[in-house]
Amino acid sequence: MHSPHDPNLDDPKLGDANLDENVLQSLRNALVPPEADAAEASRRTRELADRLAASLSQLPAHVEFAGRPATELECAAMLESLPLFEQLAEAAGLRQRYTGLVARCRLHYTAYREYRSRDDRPETYVEFFAEP
Repeated sequence: MHSPHDPNLDDPKLGDANLDENVLQSLRNALVPPEADAAEASRRTRELADRLAASLSQLPAHVEFAGRPATELECAAMLESLPLFEQLAEAAGLRQRYTGLVARCRLHYTAYREYRSRDDRPETYVEFFAEP
């Protein structure tokens, strides 16, 4: 199995958009609103877990974003959102329930981003992921 390295969000290939604060701030606001109670945190956690699972729904073909294969930048943003999701899951008392999902997301967001960034990439993500 291919063993991707952790993404470096300062990668110059991503340009100035690599730290899109508007996207991240929107995620922070959606994930951890100050007025959220435990029931609201639980509801939001389940809703966002469904979205994370949907991003993996087209594997082994690709990581999904907005109904299409994700770009490098989108993979980086989704990867950066995982700690925020974990915070919300913790607040809802559901972190342990989603540990496996977060691990799969982290693995595939990292690997798919690396796959998309390679000029000499194999024809399919399946072939890339199977590389030693």
